[in-house]
Amino acid sequence: MDRRAEQERLRIAIVGGGLAGLATAWFLRNTGCEITLFEARRVLGGRVRSITDPEMGQTIDTCQHVALGCCTEFLRFCRQMNALDLFVRHRTLFFTDAGGTICRFRAAAGLPAPLHLLPTLLRFKLVSPTERLALLRAAWTLWRGESNPAHSSDNELTESFLRRMGQSELLLRMFWGPLLVSATSETLDRIPLPLARMIVREVFIKNRHGHELWIPRVPLGVLCDVHFRGRLETAGVRILSGRSVRGISRSHNGWCLHFGDGRTENFTAVVLAVPWWVATRLLPAEIVTKILPGWPASRSRTSPEACAITGVHLWFDRPGFSLPHAVLPYALSQWVFRPPCADMSQGQSAASVGDSASAKSPWYCHVVISASHRLAPGSPEECREQVVRELQSTFSALRSARLLAGRAITEPAAVLSPGREWDHRRPPQDTGIPGLVLAGDWTATGWPGTMESAVRSAQLASAVLSKFMQSLSSR
Repeated sequence: MDRRAEQERLRIAIVGGGLAGLATAWFLRNTGCEITLFEARRVLGGRVRSITDPEMGQTIDTCQHVALGCCTEFLRFCRQMNALDLFVRHRTLFFTDAGGTICRFRAAAGLPAPLHLLPTLLRFKLVSPTERLALLRAAWTLWRGESNPAHSSDNELTESFLRRMGQSELLLRMFWGPLLVSATSETLDRIPLPLARMIVREVFIKNRHGHELWIPRVPLGVLCDVHFRGRLETAGVRILSGRSVRGISRSHNGWCLHFGDGRTENFTAVVLAVPWWVATRLLPAEIVTKILPGWPASRSRTSPEACAITGVHLWFDRPGFSLPHAVLPYALSQWVFRPPCADMSQGQSAASVGDSASAKSPWYCHVVISASHRLAPGSPEECREQVVRELQSTFSALRSARLLAGRAITEPAAVLSPGREWDHRRPPQDTGIPGLVLAGDWTATGWPGTMESAVRSAQLASAVLSKFMQSLSSR
């Protein structure tokens, strides 16, 4: 049998159709192996997903996903998938205060990194001149390190460092919170300082475009379940959505997948591209103990290591602001987006919001609350009402607007906690067990749990698996 015929017998199963699984399938497409991707849901995307609001009939993303310019591997993946034109690039960030003052944050023309943001920081009018200097001092120290070695400690937490650098409560809430809490989905008092240092360097220091926003111009469901699916199927990847894997075990010639309908199927290798709480349930206990040392055997979406993100979706009877997005200065509301795909679908029924003329074109915006697992207990209705009050405080046009509909959607396990206790437990993609590879934003990538981390994990997983499959085909 020639090598090509031998390779055609090699079969790879990718369990999980989220971003990590989709990217892994793409990176493995040229291995010559048969690749099958299994997703329990009917649609691809995992936590990168859309739903149809039952009251408004509009397709919305459960939580606004954005990429920063520093997310180079995610943007490269989208470029390879011919999907970069499905994003809108924003070179300017808009910061606001409670009175509605707007501060534009963008790179200065002609200045190279790391000086490109210096003029905009010096003109950051939402805080006092003294606070601006303190902000620059903290950013400089995060970049260059402590001048006094006695103060240098990787065990320090970010909030402690920022307060030591003289950062006011206003700076913590208006600048550092929106940047670091949004990037990690954890509060400042739990973010390890080395991670904060890495984020500041990637977003603000390394290149002129690191701070820029890339926002999908189509719903995430269209991006993943239509565009990415089409590209993968054209490349020869077999995709089986709505097919739930209930267990994974070793077989005489590789790995066996056990499905919810009682059927089984054998594969040469498996990429487990599911969240951590699913991985611990699918694998045999002895394998979990080996590849996830120190992890409790049974995890769930509400385990202590899970960080939540809440999206608050609001429909008003008139426009509230013209900005594409804004950083908000509140303890609850952190970012508000007016997504490029915010226009109501043509199938919107006016009956769902009343018979007034204004109901024909409701105005939609989306507020993101990261680290929402740390909030005081409260109902979704209370959360929505507070968000509306905060928006009305900042945007005067909303004070006379009528709220037509609103809902808060929480993803209880959006990402793995970046805290010390769990960050050092993030496993490598190479499990050390032949034919079994991990992928996901929760695995060890050097990045917090983001779309960038998911793609980087897919690159690492595909490299490990490609080497393994080549070793089999060369025998």
